[in-house]
Amino acid sequence: MAASVRKAMILTAGLGTRLNPISQKIPKPLVPVLNIPNILHILFLLKRAGVTDVVMNLFHLPKEMEAFFSKKNFGGLNYSFTHENPILGTGGGVKNAEAFLSDSRFILVNCDFVTNIDIKRFVDQHVEKNSKASMILIQDPSRQHLYSKVGIDQNDHLVQLPKMEISKAHRHGIFTGIHILEPSVFDLLENKTCGINDVLYPALMKNFPQSVHGFIDTKGFWYDTGDLPAFLTTSHHLLQQLTNENQFLKDILASLDIHLVETQPKVWVDSGSSTNHVKLSGPILIGKNVTFGKNVQVGPFTVIGDNCCLEDFSCAENSVLLPNSFLSTGTRLLNSIQFENLSLSAKSIV
Repeated sequence: MAASVRKAMILTAGLGTRLNPISQKIPKPLVPVLNIPNILHILFLLKRAGVTDVVMNLFHLPKEMEAFFSKKNFGGLNYSFTHENPILGTGGGVKNAEAFLSDSRFILVNCDFVTNIDIKRFVDQHVEKNSKASMILIQDPSRQHLYSKVGIDQNDHLVQLPKMEISKAHRHGIFTGIHILEPSVFDLLENKTCGINDVLYPALMKNFPQSVHGFIDTKGFWYDTGDLPAFLTTSHHLLQQLTNENQFLKDILASLDIHLVETQPKVWVDSGSSTNHVKLSGPILIGKNVTFGKNVQVGPFTVIGDNCCLEDFSCAENSVLLPNSFLSTGTRLLNSIQFENLSLSAKSIV
């Protein structure tokens, strides 16, 4: 019988400073990725893994987070919140949610990525190996230099972190921000500000080396959204996935009742937006109620959010316009993120 997990925690308290100035107004979990708030990508992933109950920790812009979830019960999941003041970090934040999580195995995830990894498959491996804590990793030599190496031995035991090594690693990977944890981990966490990778995993590697694992996914995609270049790169890759008719993305759109119309090859348009007389070269995604002036050009790998305005003779290419943004007359946006009236250079790392 397949193992099950019904509870999860999403770490949503962070300031999101690497996405400034966007995150000064919008909580990082709510910044749209492919015109869908990032956290909805995460919630869909968790629901697909069998999760029914989710807790989120709040610190930065908590009212905005609570207001967002008060409007709709996305995915039919049950939501709870914990509040932090001061911010407790990943380790302290999990400990602060112990009352919610301590009765069963749970998934812990960050809120700044998009992936289609099949978590259920790794829950089965986690249980089979009698693990107390497991990280899900990916291998990508082209991106490894951007992230700290996490090392595992031939039996998937976690043996190397950036600040600790207990034996030689057989393979290395990139941590995806997804953990599978048993409630016994609360014995190793403290009610203070700390990072889970600085406290929990070193303690497990030292005292329970046979009970801590890292599992490498080789089947799915995983894209980071934590900083401006990564965010733009992820938008580029997701547009390509949309072009390839990726089923995971199609299922997310269907779950949110988003019905895109492919008005021409590789150009998807949501309701209330007319692209007549606009020069388009896909892949492009255009949100709701977007208005275009005269002689506007939109080039490949561009996402335009809801309620944007592109004035006469403006141009956008390999860029993201976040909701309610506008390009003034004659503006050329390239390798950038438009936030309201501010252009943020963010050359993607494709």
